[in-house]
Amino acid sequence: MLGDRYGSHQLPAEIDQSEFEALMGAVENEEGKTLLTRWYLFDTNAVPPKYVLQVSPVFLGYKNIIYGIKVLSNLLHSIFTFM
Repeated sequence: MLGDRYGSHQLPAEIDQSEFEALMGAVENEEGKTLLTRWYLFDTNAVPPKYVLQVSPVFLGYKNIIYGIKVLSNLLHSIFTFM
C-alpha cells in the first residue's frame, strides 16, 4: 500500500463537517458509509461542528480494534486516492 513504508497512517481524530460530507459523497458503497458513521460521531457542541473519532471496541462491536482501524484506514486511503 502506498505510504506504508514507514508504518501505517494514523486516523484523523477529528474531521470538519464539510470534509466529512465530502468523504461520504466519495464513498461508493453503503458498507463504507456505515463504517464511517460508526467510527466518527457528529459533535454538535464543537464550534465549528465536526466529526470525532470513536475508538471504543465495545461501542464499535469489533473484537479486534486493530482490525477495525486497519479497515477504516484502507477505506480513507482509497477515498483520498480517487479524490
